[in-house]
Amino acid sequence: MTDQLCPVCGCSIVEEGYEKDAVKYCCEPCADGGGPCDCGCCHPVEDKSNNKEGKMETFHGKGHLPGAPELWDVELDADWEKKEFTVRIPAARANLTEWPGLMVQTIGAEEAVFRTRGIPPLQIHWWHVVKNKTGGLWAMVLVPPNEEGVWLNCGLRLEKKGD
Repeated sequence: MTDQLCPVCGCSIVEEGYEKDAVKYCCEPCADGGGPCDCGCCHPVEDKSNNKEGKMETFHGKGHLPGAPELWDVELDADWEKKEFTVRIPAARANLTEWPGLMVQTIGAEEAVFRTRGIPPLQIHWWHVVKNKTGGLWAMVLVPPNEEGVWLNCGLRLEKKGD
């Protein structure tokens, strides 16, 4: 059986979740539409103590993400083995600048696809990242198509930090 995902934040719905108008949600804030999400996916607590082997890689670059008002600094943490990805954008909002990767799929430690939910102003972003020859990443960021069927996108080059 596959996990049922919350239609608001993309979290897996555990146990019975919350139901409103015959739709299942992961938590009460998502069901009420008031957010922020209560299940922890939207407010990850980074615990690098479990990562003593140094498997976490951090990448940094600049890009004009779809819908963003200007060029933003973008930072991406990647743990390929654990399939954990986190995007940080300090200029996005004063109180929310970090988003976990949801529904992560990886191909070895070279390529990954994941979704983020909540990066303003367009909210849902799909990220496809591929390692390049210098150890950094090429990234393509897409947002779901608008009413006219147009997919907005942004290509990014992210350099590995600490090299």
